[in-house]
Amino acid sequence: MFDESLQLGNSAIDEQHRELFSQFEKISCECLDGCDEVQITKMLQFLDDYTQKHFSYEETIMKQMDYPNIKTQQQCGKSNSVTV
Repeated sequence: MFDESLQLGNSAIDEQHRELFSQFEKISCECLDGCDEVQITKMLQFLDDYTQKHFSYEETIMKQMDYPNIKTQQQCGKSNSVTV
């Protein structure tokens, strides 16, 4: 669950993180309630699309800030893709 300790101070990124946590929670609840395969597939596809957009947005912000560890972050983003 997202809590205030996870905030980075960028309102757009913090809101995206809240949405990601919310989606993970929905998937977890769906699985606990019986795992409707069609619904889970839709949720995972949404999550994959959303994380791709999120990582792209974060990368843009990091470039603007000349973030020194951007290469490491880019690798993490690439390795976190979901195949549905």
